[in-house]
Amino acid sequence: YDLFPVLSGTGDSPREVVYYYRGTQVYAIRKGDFKAHFITQPEYGSNESTVHETPLLYNLYVDPSEKINIAEKHPEVILEMELILEEHLASLVPVENQLEK
Repeated sequence: YDLFPVLSGTGDSPREVVYYYRGTQVYAIRKGDFKAHFITQPEYGSNESTVHETPLLYNLYVDPSEKINIAEKHPEVILEMELILEEHLASLVPVENQLEK
């Protein structure tokens, strides 16, 4: 995708949803101003991770540093993000691991 129109303010993004993967797992989803974290890790390079029963939710327009979890205030956004994740995972087609050939 050519991002110049988005970055220059002359066009819209061709993507409505962005998926944040680590390996084969979706850690977070962004849609509009909202980003939901389903899995987090304490620091870069750590192999420990936390799966959140209720995803963490941030409004990146208001809180770009992702410091204020607003999940309790926006259950409708959490539900939407969970549905987006469910649909995305259902749409994936497994492939053979190319590294283990």
